[in-house]
Amino acid sequence: ILANIEYKKHIHPWIFDTKKFNYFVYYNAFFPTYCLFFASAFYILRKKISLAIFCLLTSTLETYLFLSGGLFCHYATIAAPQLLLFLCELIYIIKNNIKISFILNALKYYCCLFVCIFSIYNAIDFISTSKEIYNKYCDGKYEYDNILKLANKQENFIAYGGDSLVHFYLRNNITPCYKYYILQEWQSKNIPEIAKKIATLYSSCKAKWVLTDNNYMIIKNILHTHYTLIAHTENFKLWKLKS
Repeated sequence: ILANIEYKKHIHPWIFDTKKFNYFVYYNAFFPTYCLFFASAFYILRKKISLAIFCLLTSTLETYLFLSGGLFCHYATIAAPQLLLFLCELIYIIKNNIKISFILNALKYYCCLFVCIFSIYNAIDFISTSKEIYNKYCDGKYEYDNILKLANKQENFIAYGGDSLVHFYLRNNITPCYKYYILQEWQSKNIPEIAKKIATLYSSCKAKWVLTDNNYMIIKNILHTHYTLIAHTENFKLWKLKS
């Protein structure tokens, strides 16, 4: 949590950008976040004050965080369960024919319409891109595949690198042996304290095998001292712990 707070200080809020399309992306991807605003109005109507306050505070805090950082749609994943909470309340209002004011009644139909648009748009988008994503990340060939054959993936393994290795563990069914297991240099860029923790952790030499890209400055001395370079490609290196 503290690392994310520190990281956020160095992020330029996307909302200050002038690209109008970004607002559409936000309204669509982050719908589970601000839908709690609507749910809180319905809870107030049913005199569920504690739930109304919970929804209002949650939505307000999340909206602040998501608007003041980068526009990365996968951030909205953590808010996905909130959509169910909102839908349950919306269904309850409609099913029980609860009498509400003209404004809330209009809001009810607006919510129904928006949920339909949200669902249809994302379903179409998912269907059109899922096969492409699978082929790219799961069924594709990677530069490190050949040198990885030289390693015993059943022994303690860790990947050290950037974006090119984010899919590594899922593709190879490997559980990392350190808690700092990906994007290590990037995590350390703005938070020197993390760099120290990574150096300390990797100096334990618990990992029998280390696969790195070409950016591994934090653990460079550790690798050169305690590991042997088994094989390499243009962009990747495979290291084995010395006996």
